[in-house]
Order: sequence, then structure tokens, then C-alpha cells
Amino acid sequence: LLNLSRCLLHLAEIDFGDTVQNRPYEYRKATVLACSMVLTVSSFQIREEEEVGTITTSTTDQTAKLKETALLLRSKAQSGRSKWKHAIADIQHILKQNPCHVEAKRILQQIQHQRTKQKKTDKKLSKAICKLVNQAATASTNNDDDSSSANYRF
Repeated sequence: LLNLSRCLLHLAEIDFGDTVQNRPYEYRKATVLACSMVLTVSSFQIREEEEVGTITTSTTDQTAKLKETALLLRSKAQSGRSKWKHAIADIQHILKQNPCHVEAKRILQQIQHQRTKQKKTDKKLSKAICKLVNQAATASTNNDDDSSSANYRF
């Protein structure tokens, strides 16, 4: 599932042009679901082995590595979907376990940069829309004044 998630993230980065706009979003969504499944199954596996008493250090280490990889991939996918809170939560979970994790720190910086860039873009778009609405309201008011004065001329 993790290899599939990596492939889906790579496919999401490919530019398909105008014909398939929704596909990258769906690839990222599938990545999130696959990584969530890996996290769930690995947690279940550890609990089951603890109950049976067959858990070993190598199993724990291997499962921890799978969880870390799944969280990294899921964080990348979430940031691609502009789900900043979820992406940051996954990265913080990794950093809580390993504060020196280099890739997690790098991804966290990328997410914060993307988030800041998105906020600036949203602010510009909001201002532009407000300006257009104001112009439309002003034009509408002027047209209403012209038509009401025309009615009184009769």
C-alpha cells in the first residue's frame, strides 16, 4: 500500500492539462486513504502481537518505520489537497516520536510555505472579488437611478 501511495503521489504531480482537472485531487485522496489503512493495520498488528505475546523489538521497529512512512506520505497528500491542519498534525506526530527527523522538518517547512502562499493568494482574490462586487453594485445603482428618472418623465 505504501508503494501504491508513492505512485499515486507521483501521478498527482503530473500535469494532465485541462482535460482531467479532478484527477490529481483524487490521487491524493486515495493516497490519504491508503496511508490511513496502513496506520490502522499496523496498530492492529502490534496490539494482536502484544496479546499473544509474540511481539519482538524488530517487529516494533519495523512497524514504527511503516507508520513513519505512512504519516510522511499522508502529510504530503494532505498538503497537496490544501488540508493544512491534517498535514501538520501528521508531521507533528512524527516529530513527537523523533524530534530530529530531517525529512519531517523539511516537509513541515514546505507545508508552512505553501500555507502562507495560499493565504496571500486567497487575500488577493478576496480583494479582487470585493472590488468587482462594489463596481457591480455601483453600476446597478446608477442604472436604477436612470430608469427611475425615466419613469417620471412620462
